[in-house]
Amino acid sequence: MACSTEHFFLLNAGIAAARWRPAAFAAYGGWEVGAAEPLNRLAVLADAVGDWLWHVPPRSEAALQYGAARVRRDLERGDEQAAAWKAAYLTHFVIDPLAVAHSWLDFFGEREDFPSPEALHAVHDPVENVIADHLDRVPALALPAGEFGAMYRAALRRSYALGEQAYQRFQVAGEATPRGEDYLDLLVAGIENSAPVVGAFFDALAEGGVELVPDELVERRTARWPSKLWLDWGADRLEAELFEPQTTTRLKAALGWHGRNVFFDRAGLDPAAAEDYAAYQADRRDWRQEYLVGELGYGAGGRG
Repeated sequence: MACSTEHFFLLNAGIAAARWRPAAFAAYGGWEVGAAEPLNRLAVLADAVGDWLWHVPPRSEAALQYGAARVRRDLERGDEQAAAWKAAYLTHFVIDPLAVAHSWLDFFGEREDFPSPEALHAVHDPVENVIADHLDRVPALALPAGEFGAMYRAALRRSYALGEQAYQRFQVAGEATPRGEDYLDLLVAGIENSAPVVGAFFDALAEGGVELVPDELVERRTARWPSKLWLDWGADRLEAELFEPQTTTRLKAALGWHGRNVFFDRAGLDPAAAEDYAAYQADRRDWRQEYLVGELGYGAGGRG
């Protein structure tokens, strides 16, 4: 996946900026090593699992808060390697909500509002993938320190401002399939927007934790999140099991999707998975109304 490169690049930026310097970060091989570098592989593992319902708000925020609590527990136990590995994994749930290539899709509606997976990929992939070949256009990143919660919320707002511009360009062009290069300046701005937040996230993990949503929502919104299985493991068990193929298979099986695309092929899901998907849809409807419409003033298809 070309989007993997963006995850590696932003993980690299976050590690470079963070005050927290666990041994795993000090030994990090860099974004250009690709998935052969353990922290890079961890940063994209969530896509391999396919737990996409937790990659977007509001569930992504609950996932971050749950995961951060497990990182804090590892640090309190002196298991710094487990904490660092889990921190790298959790960057996926910081970066995906802030990605312009994702936020612009919310101006069309929800993923399942597209008529088919092919229609979704026709507008998603060209914009998502183009940045991988143009990271040299990202200027030297200024990474100011700041409190993660405030920085995340400001960056999310900025991502939707950039996403709105991308959506408007698409509408003006009147093409069924976008040319990714036409959105490159917005994607570069999105990288600059996200990078400081990743560094702030690492420091928040080390210095006190993450608070984005009320605690009572965290357990409900992560009840079937398969990553909870291994976020409780210590470093020894992570090292023994995390990179084994059957671990990813087991996490995927816990979703109850049986290889189906949950957005377009829901027949035959496990009953618990179907019920949880309905809960996800309700959470997204509430979030769109409260955040996109209520706070940012956006309606479906653009500014409300």
